[in-house]
Amino acid sequence: MGCTDGKSHEVATCSFRPCVWCRFRAGWYLGRIMLKRRFDVSCKCEGYEKIETADMTASRIWDSNTGQCLKTLVHEDNAPVTSVRFSPNGKFVLAATLDSSVRLWKYVEGRCIKTYQGHKNQKYSINACFGTYVSEQEDGEEWAFAMCGDEEGKAMIWDVNTKKVLQVLTGHQGVVLGVDSNPDSSLVATCGLDGSIRVWKNSPSK
Repeated sequence: MGCTDGKSHEVATCSFRPCVWCRFRAGWYLGRIMLKRRFDVSCKCEGYEKIETADMTASRIWDSNTGQCLKTLVHEDNAPVTSVRFSPNGKFVLAATLDSSVRLWKYVEGRCIKTYQGHKNQKYSINACFGTYVSEQEDGEEWAFAMCGDEEGKAMIWDVNTKKVLQVLTGHQGVVLGVDSNPDSSLVATCGLDGSIRVWKNSPSK
């Protein structure tokens, strides 16, 4: 679960009953969205509230004010979606699937524009995230990266635009379930089934 604005609302998920509960600082109970099956949730404030959910068949964008499904994202391979994350600008969605792929969606158009591969994800609900890095080759210009865990103890980092593997983080013993970056992406964190959390420093790309 993730929230991209970090200040105006909270989202909680219920594991026993398939629904998403929303609570805003301006008021307590907002409502709930009933789902068939829920793996992951991401949310984004942009005029009105949007929530994205992942389940066994698709990623879905919801209006949390009305509970209306605004968009359903289904890839032709129909792989189960286990994790979703809005981009910081709210225009894209990163979805991890059980065919060892991470897909970048331009969700307003309902179109998959990039697919990142090279990791193994066929069984576990492994999440993905966005971040930024500075390339010394491009005069210090900032670029976006996508990051995802792996069932063989790795965390993969790709350049969002070129799909080039920027780095492979190793150190966990077993599945890496969670990945995330801090607001300025100077640090990234990974956690795994080995019971450890590792924090990594993001060095400039050469």
